[in-house]
Amino acid sequence: MDREHQQDEKLLRQLSEGNEITAKQLFHSYWGEFGGYFHKAYGLDDETIRDIYSASFATLCINAKTGKLQPPLQSSLKTYLFGIGHKKVRQHFDKQKRNKEVMLDNWHTVYQNYRQNPDTDSEYSREAMAYLVEKLLGMLDEGCQNVLTLTFMEENADDAIMEKLNIASTGAVRQRRFKCIEKLRVLLNKIKNRK
Repeated sequence: MDREHQQDEKLLRQLSEGNEITAKQLFHSYWGEFGGYFHKAYGLDDETIRDIYSASFATLCINAKTGKLQPPLQSSLKTYLFGIGHKKVRQHFDKQKRNKEVMLDNWHTVYQNYRQNPDTDSEYSREAMAYLVEKLLGMLDEGCQNVLTLTFMEENADDAIMEKLNIASTGAVRQRRFKCIEKLRVLLNKIKNRK
């Protein structure tokens, strides 16, 4: 076993014990290379890469804590992280493809039906709005879906969301949620303006 793997196994043990200092150091040390590689390899925008990186690093930590990843390592932690990243990128592109296959016209029809009968007690209206929200949410990137789901559907506090999604601060959670809501507004306006 080479020295690099010995050092990585020591870091892995620290991650498995929940050492937050080690986790933060690794998070920052791998980010630059990860971001550069996935931007060059796939042409992804910065926000998407950040979301994929956060989700990949969270998976690495979870696998360390649950014992799914344990010594002896067959590769470095960085290589393992990049492998997770490749899977997340494939999931991202698969999701984009599925979203493109669903026509916006269907959502426009649902929205128009809701506008004609906005009775909130109507079962149809509730179903129509639930359908619209589900489809709009499905058009957002994974990071936005996670933030909005944890906030509005699961009613988590900002500090809990920060921990679950490995976001730097509660202020960053609020900022991300605001950006995601703005994206939803843009999508909703597209539906409203279709004729």
